[in-house]
Amino acid sequence: MTTVFWNVTTLMAFASIGFLLAKLKIANSRYGQILSTLLVYVFSPAFQFQTFAKNFNINYIKGNYEIMLISLIILAVLIVFSLTIPRILTKNTYKRKVYEYSMIIANYGYMGYPLTKILFGDEVLLNVMMFALPFTVYIYGYALSRLTNTGVNLKKLTNHTIVAILLGMIYGLSGLGIPEVFTKFLDTASAPMGITAMLLAGITISEYKFKNLMGSKATYFIVIWRLLILPISLGFVLTKVFNAPDIARVALISSILSIGTIPICLHIFNLV
Repeated sequence: MTTVFWNVTTLMAFASIGFLLAKLKIANSRYGQILSTLLVYVFSPAFQFQTFAKNFNINYIKGNYEIMLISLIILAVLIVFSLTIPRILTKNTYKRKVYEYSMIIANYGYMGYPLTKILFGDEVLLNVMMFALPFTVYIYGYALSRLTNTGVNLKKLTNHTIVAILLGMIYGLSGLGIPEVFTKFLDTASAPMGITAMLLAGITISEYKFKNLMGSKATYFIVIWRLLILPISLGFVLTKVFNAPDIARVALISSILSIGTIPICLHIFNLV
């Protein structure tokens, strides 16, 4: 647990640095756009491709296909909740869509993936990515289109994330292995992902007007849903009812909104 604490503290420290730099006017939204571009188009695709290219194969599919099935079931249940609860929380159409999205999607990728690799290694990391894959397809195939009123466009599935994962899968299934020189390149390209994500998070948070956020009771519910209700419910069902701690670990990492609460929830269910 000590290792978990210090790794999370390190990441949170970089978020604090980003926040402080923005508040001191040293960094601004333009810096955030640059960090976001590097994160989305360089660091994250390199990280995702390397993980799948190195670990994804036929034996992995045979031994872990149930992760995808459980993920699909959880996604379907969350969609049902997201289509009912926001109708109770607000009559505003746009806010309903925001709450729908927030109840299903957690920002686990850019920050959660590096932390998972540090704490549990490549195997659990790949499991987390496989669990998240249906959610990723849902985001780009439907959720973002609904949130932005742009209409469903399947071309959005051919984005950097999906392409990097698919290429990684194909390369992994080929069994060729990654040449050492390319491995070093990918290690270098993906290494800044966690730190960059936390700096960007700090800069972004600095632009929020907390008085406006704190005034919405519905926002409180969504936060409680993401930080407590959803992870504790998943952890209880998967560990106590189905006795599946390995899948519970993956599901919790993938479903928790705040990187700071990941180790707490894992510790509650003895998963770390």
